[in-house]
Amino acid sequence: MSLLIVAVALVCSLANAEGAGDAAQKRAFQTNNAACKIKADKNACAKVARAWLLGEGVEVNFAFASELATDACANNVGEGCYVLGRVALSKEKWAEVAKLFEKSCDLSFAEGCVDLGLWVYRNGNGGAPKDPNREVALYKRGCELKLAGACLEAGDMYNSVRGSGSLPADDTAAAGYYRQGCELNEAQCCFQLARAHKFGEGVEKDSKLKAQFAAKACKLGEKNACGKW
Repeated sequence: MSLLIVAVALVCSLANAEGAGDAAQKRAFQTNNAACKIKADKNACAKVARAWLLGEGVEVNFAFASELATDACANNVGEGCYVLGRVALSKEKWAEVAKLFEKSCDLSFAEGCVDLGLWVYRNGNGGAPKDPNREVALYKRGCELKLAGACLEAGDMYNSVRGSGSLPADDTAAAGYYRQGCELNEAQCCFQLARAHKFGEGVEKDSKLKAQFAAKACKLGEKNACGKW
């Protein structure tokens, strides 16, 4: 088979995958939109607001997102408060960002916890002081709520290599959060866990476990975990 044919086939494959993703987003939008309008389902309305915010299955429209999210947040739907927080973030209205992400997190919406830590307490925005202890606590809460990216953020804050130094290094704690994230199929968590087992950072050196977690990370798309390293 010629390289040209292979290249064309790859482009077509990627286009089909992207098209399938777009189609799935449109179906999800239609389903949630119907539930929002017909059943007045506030959780569905929050998901529609998120779709308008991110352009998932529809064109981006912050006005539509804000209208639906305002009602959902008023009815204590965490995702609605999160969407409003993201809209405020786009305008750098830090006091609103902090308030809305805080409410979203209090309502157990994991992304609200992570973004509160990332955008407010990491850099001291919204009138809040920089507070690494509060920041990592928010990532831990997100990890408890099964958001894999939150487990990665928590692990990184404790990691002696990847950490910023804002907290004392604790590679055992880091490995624990990487393990939780890997169980939730976060590729970078699996890779960092493999690395920990290779060098004995917070866990025992174990070539078999290193290979096991590296293989999973590679399968999940982390290229650095593939092959020998």
